[in-house]
Amino acid sequence: MLHAVEVGFACNNACTFCAQGQLRSVSPFHARETILARMDALPAGESIALVGGEPTLHEDLVELVGAARARGSRVLLQTN
Repeated sequence: MLHAVEVGFACNNACTFCAQGQLRSVSPFHARETILARMDALPAGESIALVGGEPTLHEDLVELVGAARARGSRVLLQTN
């Protein structure tokens, strides 16, 4: 099963059709601890998709991917 884990809404694109709208400025990124807690609440070994805005801009992305892989999860990134 694939579980989506939102990292926040920060994005480096300025698409006029953005579905996230004002969330980009209201909730740019969730704290690393919050994201890790969300991953820990999921069943170990199941796939995790890091989504929301542009996950590759999150300063803790490498650590987040490593934590998911350490749980035995396959990691997917939703990216622009």
